[in-house]
Order: sequence, then structure tokens, then C-alpha cells
Amino acid sequence: GEDVTTDEFQPQNKRDGVIFAIDCGCRDMFESKTEDGRCLYRTVMQSAASFLKNKVIANSMEKVGILLYGTGESRNQLNFKGITVIQDLDIPSAKRIRELETEAERNFGEFDKRYGLDSTVKLSDVFWVCTSMFHTACPSKQFHRRLFFFTPTDDPCPLPADRTTAITRAQDAAQSEVDLHLFSLQVPGSSKSFTMGKFWADVLTEDVGLDYGETSSIKLEELARRVRKREFPKRMLRRQRFDLGNGTELGVCVYADIIEAKLPSPVQLRAEDNKPLKSETKLICTKTGRILHPVDDVQTYVILGHEAIPVCKDDVAGIKQMGTPGFKLMGFRPKGCLKRHHSIFHSYFLYPNEEEVIGSNALVAALVHRMAARGLVAVVRWIRSGSGPIFGALTPQVERIDEEGAQVDPPGFHFIILPFSNDVRKLALPGSNTFHMLSQAGDAEDLARFRDQVTKAEEAIRSIGAADFDPRSIENPSLQKHYASVQALALGEDAPEKTVDLLVPPTFPEEALMAWRRSLVGDGDFGRAPKRRAAPSSAAPKVKAARPDGGVINDADMLRMAEQCTVDKLKVSELKDWLVSKGQPGSGKKSDLVGRVLAMFVKSEP
Repeated sequence: GEDVTTDEFQPQNKRDGVIFAIDCGCRDMFESKTEDGRCLYRTVMQSAASFLKNKVIANSMEKVGILLYGTGESRNQLNFKGITVIQDLDIPSAKRIRELETEAERNFGEFDKRYGLDSTVKLSDVFWVCTSMFHTACPSKQFHRRLFFFTPTDDPCPLPADRTTAITRAQDAAQSEVDLHLFSLQVPGSSKSFTMGKFWADVLTEDVGLDYGETSSIKLEELARRVRKREFPKRMLRRQRFDLGNGTELGVCVYADIIEAKLPSPVQLRAEDNKPLKSETKLICTKTGRILHPVDDVQTYVILGHEAIPVCKDDVAGIKQMGTPGFKLMGFRPKGCLKRHHSIFHSYFLYPNEEEVIGSNALVAALVHRMAARGLVAVVRWIRSGSGPIFGALTPQVERIDEEGAQVDPPGFHFIILPFSNDVRKLALPGSNTFHMLSQAGDAEDLARFRDQVTKAEEAIRSIGAADFDPRSIENPSLQKHYASVQALALGEDAPEKTVDLLVPPTFPEEALMAWRRSLVGDGDFGRAPKRRAAPSSAAPKVKAARPDGGVINDADMLRMAEQCTVDKLKVSELKDWLVSKGQPGSGKKSDLVGRVLAMFVKSEP
């Protein structure tokens, strides 16, 4: 929902285009099976079908293609030998998903009869066919091209001439903006390791060893997870300039760490042919019934001092523009000044953009290390086109490398949006200052009871703590259930797939919670109280306005009612009498009187 104009650098909002290139020239893809009877071919096809299902949910306009190489049959647009395209690059659909699920059930005999096997196919031809498919169906200006290779063979080109040609074709594909991803497959029952250095290390020029370049092969049970991991490519929100002052600037790319996933909006369809309906809005004059032009005949205004002030769209855009879009350094503060409650929105990640400003990588690296060494955070202002300024804190993230030399965390900054002064509120909650008031009153029995309640509450809260909680591994159960139901309807399944609610705690600390409750209300009936009946006798008695001397309600009873949030049960006359006795005004509605009473019991501690 962020507006981007020509004043800013355009973000790379491209659709995804993916080709699954599956090596079928090895009999181990079909004959070697795990204990549950799965073979490599079946697992890869099931992963591809799952990938298409997720694409239907994420973005139905993205394209996926399935290619088999090492087959006896040849079916591709270049008529190369041993390459069969079973699904062209096209948008996912229920029909294509069912076709892949059917393919996953083929055994070796059925596959050999349908496609045949030919292990002499040249890998250079596979690169050529895939590049041609991308050029035909996925223009580079509109699509982010990705090629997924699934193979158990670590040396597909034993001849030097074939190896050189394959590397050249892979480089041509890279120049055509095709990102190559390898899924090395572990043959069930085999102890042979997959060695990247025999061939694939020369082809995978980016991030070898970071995500998919392990020297050990991927196990079958990890394959579906690895495919889902690459389902969504990393896309920047925008490119911006970062002004450090005194004419020094650097280029940064802005990424979003977290974006809330929401249910898609319903689409209205025409009942006759299920085609989407288009909505059109027209402005009509109430006096003449004439259709008004939205620019020439319609004027907008704001009320100021009982007078209509005309404001056009250009005026609004000018008011919103607070300066040149980009980041500007305001200064530095100690890291301890940044508190956890200062974060009011999800953070962004800033990564240097060497293409925009040469030297950005070196400058960001030096700034990150210097800030981390001194324990500082940077306070910056961020202006986006058409939006007001945002102030935030930049926390440095130093590059982290694992034992194998792969990058775990990239160097950059986390941009944490900070609140303005009018965003910070002082909450007056009833009972929040009870301990201080009881200490001043000298009531030892009530003080001991209150301390016991606090102790029991702490024990109950600690007992339901999630020590190993990681939000990145918790799926939204409502979204999963919705998508499972839609998938069942689209594919004609008998029932939706069962979804697991990962938000349910593994154990419920009933004993700790009951102990906390007993400290509050004593031993009694913990069931639901009747709606229109008085509370059971064993429950805590309701505090009434006690007037032994004919005066106003006493302070001790009013304190207990404030703790139990029952002050609103008093009559208006009782509230007014008590407030007047304390020197407070007794005018206003009942809600004003209740708030005034509660405010007197919620005072800041000295």
C-alpha cells in the first residue's frame, strides 16, 4: 500500500516465473525407495504440486512450468533430444495440479512406457530449452525468472566438451536474468555424497553454499520444505538515497522483514459465465440528474472556521510532500536509549545499493562496524513520496559467516519506526498503584494478600511460557484452514486437508492458574456465574456503599471497588457525594464521575 512516483527509484515488483527441471535419466529416481515406499520422482512431483497449490494462493498470475530431461520422448519447442515439457510456463490451475498428482503416482514401468529413458541427453540443451521457454512466456521486465534443478547426479557432464558447452549455456541463462537453484537429491539407501565441485560449483555463480550448495545431499523429508523456502523471492520495496550530511550520500535498498498475511478479498463473478465483474462509479447531480465529470464538475473542500475552503488534489499532494524522498541522518544515541516498547510497527531492513551510489557497500560496512563497536544507534528521518516523515532508529547488523564460510546474516541496518510524542499515552488503570496505597495505609493483612496474589500470578505466567517459540515457524491457523478449504473446492477433493494449530500450548498449566484464582476469590465455585442471578455465597461478596454514620461511602470500600472495577455499580448521587467530600467537582455524566474516582486511586509512585 505504499505509493511510488517517478521521484523515487522504482521497486522491482515482478511476478514469479519458475521452471522445474527434473532429471529422469537415472533409474534410481524410481527404483530406490524409502521405508514408506516413496521414490525420488514421486517426492519431486508432490513438491511441484504443492508449489503450484501455494502459488494459486499467493499469486495466481505467476507462471510455473515442468520439464523432464533424460527421457526417450522429445517434446519441446526446440525439438532437442531427450527433453519433455509436460507443462508449459503458464499460470497454475486446478487441472495442472491434478495432472502433477497423477504423474506422482507413476511407477518405473508406467513412466518408461509413457516417456522412456535416455541418459545421453546434453545438459547444455536443457539450459537452452529453459532459456527459450522464459523468453517466450516470461519477459524479463515483468517476471523474476528462476530455474529449479532436481538431480541426484553431481557430474552430469563427464566429457570436457559437454562440460564447457553446458557452462556456457548456463552463463547465457544468467545473462538473461535466470536465477539457477539446485536441489541435490540423496538416493535412498546410498551413502554416496553429492560433491558440488565436480560440476555444479562452476554453474551456480551466486551464493554457493549459502542456501542450496551443501556438499551433502538433501534428504527426501527435507525436499518439500526446501521448495517452500524458495517459494517467494526476496523483493525490495524501494530504492532510496541516504543523506549523511555535508554532501555525503549512499544508496540503500529497503526490504520488509515482516508483512502481515491476510485473507484475499472476495471477487464478484457473473452467474452466467463466472467472469469477474467490473465496478464503475459515477457522480450524479441531485438537482438535475446530470452525470458530473470528476475533475471539471466536482470540487473538494475542508471546513475551517465555518467556511468551506476549496482544496484540489494537487494541493493535497503538495501538503503531503514534506521534503525530498529518502533518508537523512539526524544524529546518534546510545543503544540503551532504545527500549522495546519504542517499536510500534514492523521493522525494515536497509541494504547497501552499489548500483545507485558507488562505494555504498564499503561505507555501510564501515558505519555498521563502527556503530556496533561503540554501542550506538542512529536516529534518521525517512520521507516517502506522498507520505509524512517517519523518524526511526537504525540498529547495525554486522555480517555473520558460519563455519563453512557461508553468509548467515548480511551487513546492513534494521530501521525501527519510533513513536512521536503525541503517540505516547499515559494510561490510568484501576488498581495499578494498589501496592503503594496499601503500604501507606499500613494494612498488613491486605498487603500480605496482595503480595501473595502477585506471586501466584508470576508463577502462572512463567508456567505457560514458550521457551523455544519462533514466529517464523508458526503458521496462521485461520489462513491455513481457509486455504485448505479453497483447495478442496478447487480440486474436487472429498474433504479439506487437516491443518495443525501450532498456537495451542503443548501443556496447560491448570494447577498454577487455579492457585492464582484461589488467591483472588478463595475456594469456591469456579464455574460460570448465572446471567441474572446473584453470585454464589462462596464468591467474593459485592462491596456496597456502607454508611454507618449517615455520611458518604468510606475510602477503604471505595478502594476495593476500584480494584474490582465495580465503581460504576454505585449510584450517581453516591459518586457525587464521595467526590465532593474529597474536594473534587461532582458535575458531569456518570462515566465522567467514575473516571474521576478511578483517577484518584491511580497516582504515580514517588
